[in-house]
Amino acid sequence: MTLGDMLQRHAGQAVVATAIITEAVMTQLRGPAAGIAVGVAAAAGGLWAAQGRARQKSAVSMGAAAQALTWQPHAGRRPRPSEGDTYRHLAARMRQTTEHVRRTTTERGLEKVSLATFDETGSWADARSTGHGRRGHVWLGMRWLHPRHTTHLPAVLEHELAHLQRRDTGKRIAAESTAVATAGLAAGFLPLP
Repeated sequence: MTLGDMLQRHAGQAVVATAIITEAVMTQLRGPAAGIAVGVAAAAGGLWAAQGRARQKSAVSMGAAAQALTWQPHAGRRPRPSEGDTYRHLAARMRQTTEHVRRTTTERGLEKVSLATFDETGSWADARSTGHGRRGHVWLGMRWLHPRHTTHLPAVLEHELAHLQRRDTGKRIAAESTAVATAGLAAGFLPLP
């Protein structure tokens, strides 16, 4: 990831942090100002929520592309005779996982859930999910599909599907936005020691 990518990805967070730090410094220099504190808190919390929602929607909408690039090439075809036993097991486990998710998606009140493997280094043992409305996306590290660790896959997958069913991504964004707004209020009213 380049510096430009990181700045673009975290621009909202940088703006919020800069506003709260600036507010804390100004409070220290000039004393508390209720109007400014409330304004910064509302703007910071709102910006955090808007950025979180946009990233959430983007992640779910990009789920189909991630599935097409990382999951379907393996789960969408039968292994060739020349491919090894480990690959055959991975591909079979991916097909089983796809079928399980298809079967249980409507039972959980979800519309569509896409699956993909991670493309980031060091994430082979991760599992994450994000949802937006009734749609969701699950990222699985290859560890959970490997023959030595595949016994853990059902529990890991059910855990991530439960996050989607409970709409945890939206709740997390709301909690983070509230925390950011509270930090903005605190920075405007509480002087630094």
